[in-house]
Order: sequence, then C-alpha cells, then structure tokens
Amino acid sequence: MGADAASYGTQTLHLDGLQKPAKVVLEANGTAHINAASDHDLFLAVGYVHAKFRLFQMDLLRRQGEGRLSEVLGRGRDDEVLNSDRFELQLGLPRTAQKEWAQLPKDNPSRIAILAYAQGVNDRI
Repeated sequence: MGADAASYGTQTLHLDGLQKPAKVVLEANGTAHINAASDHDLFLAVGYVHAKFRLFQMDLLRRQGEGRLSEVLGRGRDDEVLNSDRFELQLGLPRTAQKEWAQLPKDNPSRIAILAYAQGVNDRI
C-alpha cells in the first residue's frame, strides 16, 4: 500500500461514522487487515485506509474515468493522454454511473456500502 514505516502495526480508528471503533493492522509489506463490528464500519474503515495510502491513485483513476486525466498530466507524448480523455468522454461512464445510482433503492446493500466507503474516504481527506 505504500505505507511508511511509522504506519506499521495496529491502529484503532475512532471516526464519527463508526458505530464501534475499528482495528487496522498494517503489515510491513503494506497489507492492511481490518476488524470491524459491522459491514458499515468495515466499508467506512476500508475507505479511510484507501484514502490514507492511495488517495493520489484514487484521484488519477477518477480523472481517467471522467476523461479529465490531461488536466493533471498534460496532453502526453503524441497526445496519448488527450486521446484517452476523448475516448473516456465518448464512453460516458459518469453519466451511466449517475443514472444507475439514481435507480438504486435507498436500502440497497450496495448503495449503503458505497456511502459508508465514501464517508471513510472523506473522513481521511
């Protein structure tokens, strides 16, 4: 996960959205193990840990899917980044995702998990 040496070991997360504290064990190789009291707490903790160690990568992947990668990387050699953006814009993944999201019932387990994950990411940011 690209963790620095100071991050290894066990950490207990006390975040506002958690129903109970979650335990995160980070191995020397960067592998994280999360122990949480509920699915909600688990997804929230995973979002937090991802943002802690992978925020830059998460941002680049979001920009790629939105066709906005050239905003941070420039056109690229032979316009490769710009062409990738054009392709992604033609695919229209954000529009499709927004339509799918709007159709998910409020009590859908996937929706609940995604919201908890996003809360964990935002808690870290």
